[in-house]
Amino acid sequence: MERKRISGQWYELASIYVPDRLVPVLKGYREQLRKGEGCEAWQDMRRRYNEREFDGKEWHYGDAQYLLGLMFAMNTITPIDMRLLGYANTRATDELEREVWNMRKDEPCTRMSLRVRLGDFQRAAYWDFQRAVEQKMRSYKTDFYLYDMKMLARELGHKPLLWVVGQSYTMHEVLDAEGEAEAWAGTDQEERRQRFVYGGKDDTWMGGALHTLCGKDDDYYYHDGAMLHHVSRDRFKAIHDRYVQRVMELTKEKIELTKAA
Repeated sequence: MERKRISGQWYELASIYVPDRLVPVLKGYREQLRKGEGCEAWQDMRRRYNEREFDGKEWHYGDAQYLLGLMFAMNTITPIDMRLLGYANTRATDELEREVWNMRKDEPCTRMSLRVRLGDFQRAAYWDFQRAVEQKMRSYKTDFYLYDMKMLARELGHKPLLWVVGQSYTMHEVLDAEGEAEAWAGTDQEERRQRFVYGGKDDTWMGGALHTLCGKDDDYYYHDGAMLHHVSRDRFKAIHDRYVQRVMELTKEKIELTKAA
């Protein structure tokens, strides 16, 4: 039975047990991520690993990989609240709430809850997304409950969305033409940008997914900023194609403005 994930204005991404010895380290990295110092956090992790600090008596085999996994789950532009909720002598779990294979012994752990804040609109709309997932997906539902929810907490109700639900995956695309054009105009991957902007090659994440992965048996959705619509694959692709065309046009404009400056 699915646990209650929404409490008031908060949605719980994961409930995990972190070894007490690693909690101060993780809290320090989380504070750096919160301040936008993700690069510094990753560099410190790399330093600790290269200097074999993780081989000390206070560290266990696999601690570095474990911390990297949790940092990946928290390293997002969606603000994540990390709450310490209690203690237990148990086995460590990861962001997917599974026991960690290389921490098989019971040890003092802190129960940690990773949460995102939802607005009233997002909280009400959540049930339509959850219903679509539970009706369709047979495995890997974490694609939605952990990863998609970070995006929905940030974007739902603010920008239109395209969303695909398959039996073992979800895919989403936030329709932010201005933001994506900024990224394309500023990328240092000149050859890729040339293919996209001037060669007309759909090099977006969703474009690749539609070409190689998403099939006729998947469910396709479009959220227009007000409500979620179940649409045909053809309509979904038409919305995506119009969006890509707009991104290309805006990117060209931004490149030309840069040249003229």
